[in-house]
Amino acid sequence: MLKKLLLVIVFLFGTLLFGAGEYDKDIVVKNQSRNDKVKTVFREMMNAYEEEDLNKFFSYVSEDRFLQDYMTFYEAIEQDIRTYDILSVDTWVNKITDDGVKRFLYVQWEKRYLATNNDEEITKRGYSRFLFDEVNGKYKLIELAGNHFWGGSLPEWREEVPKIAGQVEEKSEALLPDLTVEIVSCISGNLSFK
Repeated sequence: MLKKLLLVIVFLFGTLLFGAGEYDKDIVVKNQSRNDKVKTVFREMMNAYEEEDLNKFFSYVSEDRFLQDYMTFYEAIEQDIRTYDILSVDTWVNKITDDGVKRFLYVQWEKRYLATNNDEEITKRGYSRFLFDEVNGKYKLIELAGNHFWGGSLPEWREEVPKIAGQVEEKSEALLPDLTVEIVSCISGNLSFK
């Protein structure tokens, strides 16, 4: 009886002594939905963009499956980092749609930044679509569309990004005003104009 009791005590002591480290492990969520994975990747990309970490940012972009010119996109992000100091970026995911494994992420956003050449504060708003595909078990960006959330500083990239329904129309100095009034004469209280 004493042997059994001593064996139980040694067993319990050993379990407590050596088993304590079992609880110091990282928790990995395995039951994450595809939509959750895409949101996580997008959030990580935004953080890398704000931190100006090109390597981390492009670790979430598929070079092989990217549907637009990968090098132009790389140059556009590099140009953004040189041209702007990001102050804040706010995003709202409007919806996620799927095409099999691929996920379309529709995002409404507002970005505030300083232009480094003249310290002018700029605020832009937009609506963009990001297409993600699963590559070796991880989601990676393969296409952008809509307003220029990333890479808007490079004209070649702006030309490459297709428009989408619902995107915010960007102001252009080349647009004519809605109404022009020219006063022709004002004689004795009568005003005539065209």
